Amino acid sequence: MPDTIQNQEAYPQHSSQKKGCGFPLAKIGVLFSYATGVVREVRAYICIPEFRTEEITVVTTLLDAIEYPAVDILKLYDQRWEAEINLRHIKTNARYGYFKLPNTRNGQKRNLYLFISL
Repeated sequence: MPDTIQNQEAYPQHSSQKKGCGFPLAKIGVLFSYATGVVREVRAYICIPEFRTEEITVVTTLLDAIEYPAVDILKLYDQRWEAEINLRHIKTNARYGYFKLPNTRNGQKRNLYLFISL
């Protein structure tokens, strides 16, 4: 995200940084229940010909194995992985100027929505 006055106001720098040194930070909050603290691990092997077989572990709080079978959780993980790849693609294209991101927060959102809809 560009280091603009609008972005600095919307996403301020960390308090340990000197003013004007660094980039705005967008923060994400995560809620975790200390009451339960229980998670489920789903393991799978990724087998691609001519590549090393890799084991992945997906950790989830969807504990009911009947309502949320392992195969469904792995499908969701695959969809999330694709979303992450698409976000990386957007960042790469923005960095190399394939589409211009205006320096305003609303302009960035507009271009992001446009890119996603393509």
